[in-house]
Amino acid sequence: AIRGRNLWLLMVGTALGALPMTSLTVTLVPIFLDRGLAPDLAALGLSGFGLASFVSRFFWGPLADRFHVRQVLVAISLAGAAVTASVFGMSGLWVLAYGALTGFAIGGYVGLFHAVWGAYYGRAHLGAIAGVTQPLITLSSASGSFLLAYTHDATGSYDAGLWLYSGVWLVCAVLLFAAKPPAQLAGAASSRF
Repeated sequence: AIRGRNLWLLMVGTALGALPMTSLTVTLVPIFLDRGLAPDLAALGLSGFGLASFVSRFFWGPLADRFHVRQVLVAISLAGAAVTASVFGMSGLWVLAYGALTGFAIGGYVGLFHAVWGAYYGRAHLGAIAGVTQPLITLSSASGSFLLAYTHDATGSYDAGLWLYSGVWLVCAVLLFAAKPPAQLAGAASSRF
């Protein structure tokens, strides 16, 4: 697996997806406050995020049963890019929809991005593959909030960081799309590409 390009595409792709995954979750209330929402509405938006994140797994999970997990993760990443940038077109109470839309995308990503390893390499060596891939993914996930906070401190708002994360979701989608599944593990799903 380490010698193949797919592992590296998947590892960097999933690590990039983990960057906004964690930081948007923990920074959602400050993003709402930065956009002028009252603290109680910002907290309500975070509740919408949590509910949508929970519900999204009932949507994205069955899709991953019908389509290859790579395709579903690409769709989630594209949705994440669109949702992250959508905050710039929303104002007032519509910003609360941003919480739900963000939760819907991130909830699907959290629920499925680990499944990609089994879909590409089977389950026999998942521990060894996780030992290689998980450190970068964890580092990316952990550093996302610091990067978003840094862009806020440097520019005075979260706008630059949100544009950056929208771009990160797009690069994630491209890398995951570029990692073509091996034919022997794709099996019946190979006809769906």
